[in-house]
Amino acid sequence: MAVSQNGDKMLVEIEKGSLNLYDVATRTSLSHFDFSSRVTMATFTTNDSGMLVLTADQKVYKLALDANPSTTAATATSSHF
Repeated sequence: MAVSQNGDKMLVEIEKGSLNLYDVATRTSLSHFDFSSRVTMATFTTNDSGMLVLTADQKVYKLALDANPSTTAATATSSHF
């Protein structure tokens, strides 16, 4: 679904409305995200410190990632357009 700017992380939709964040080098899951609707688009921010996710119900989520990948946490704020 999306690859980080530096290529070390990848977002994959594992089922409708669920994303996993993976470390590309180790292929381990770093974090899991659930949404109320299927994901239509996801991208990393330019500095790889977060992600933007658009769902089918037209909500945009801004997810902030912690710097330590072993304890990646996300805080979601949504905007409805």
